[in-house]
Order: sequence, then C-alpha cells, then structure tokens
Amino acid sequence: MKAMRISSFKIGLTFVASLLCLMILMPCGAPSSAHAADDTLSVVYCGDLAPFEYTDKAGKPAGMLIDYWNLWSVKTGVKVNFIPAAWRDTLTMVKEGKADAHAGLFYNEERAAYLSYSPAPLTKTEVDKYYKEDKLIWMVFLGLRRLDRFFATRLLWKRYEFILPGKIKR
Repeated sequence: MKAMRISSFKIGLTFVASLLCLMILMPCGAPSSAHAADDTLSVVYCGDLAPFEYTDKAGKPAGMLIDYWNLWSVKTGVKVNFIPAAWRDTLTMVKEGKADAHAGLFYNEERAAYLSYSPAPLTKTEVDKYYKEDKLIWMVFLGLRRLDRFFATRLLWKRYEFILPGKIKR
C-alpha cells in the first residue's frame, strides 16, 4: 500500500513539474514578420530532451511540451511549425528571430534580455491547492460509490453492475 502511494506521488510530481516547465517558463521571442503573414508560429525545440521535447522514430516532434503547444494551437487557431535543433542552436535561433518561440525554458537573467517569459506563472502553492481539492473530490466520489455498492449487495441482495476503480495514481 505504501509503495502504491509513493509511486502515485512520483507520477503526480512528474506531472506538476511538466506543467511548471510549460506554464511558468514558456518564453516567446519577438514575433517575426513570417508569423504575421501566414498566421503560423515557429517553435524551436531540442530534439533529445525526452519526455519533455524530442523527435520520435517517425521524425515528428513529440513530448509533453510539444503536446502543450499543439493544444495551444488548437485553442488559439494559430498553426505551430516545430523546428528541431541542438540545444545551443535553439537559443540562438530565438535570439536572432529565426524562430518565434522556444518550446520551454527555465527563467534565466541572461536569456531574459532577449526573451519574454509568461507574466503570471503558476506557483507551487496553486498546484498543491489544486491537487488537494482534486483528491478530496475523488475521495468523496469513491466513498459514495462504495456506499452504493454496500447497499446494493449487502442490504438489497442485488448484483452490483458497476466497476469501481482501484486507487487513483497521481
């Protein structure tokens, strides 16, 4: 039981870390003229930073940050063109205007001179509060489902038709 809690904690921590990487530290360079012309945003990424950003076996961009950018593209209607490059080249491309944005970076004073970072980052407190509320909601929901199963099977002697999930991994 304790091992299950620890692994659930690690999964949740990994998810929170990936959210923080994207939401807190998503830098954008100055928009290039190409972006204004065809409504496409060029995003440069390092091709070997799995699971965050990498190039898959088919040669396509993949990873958590790539998924976030694709979702952003769907929500905003702006097409995203991913450009793979070596780590040092990614920074140079954004700095020189060859790419509109970087897939995701940590804040750095030196880079802040030529990058714009998200103005309102998520804090650890906000993330912890979300997970605390989410945990409470699921505990109540699963408790009510177990109570429903108890009444149906033990008191009414009926077959319980629903499958209850096991422990929720976070």
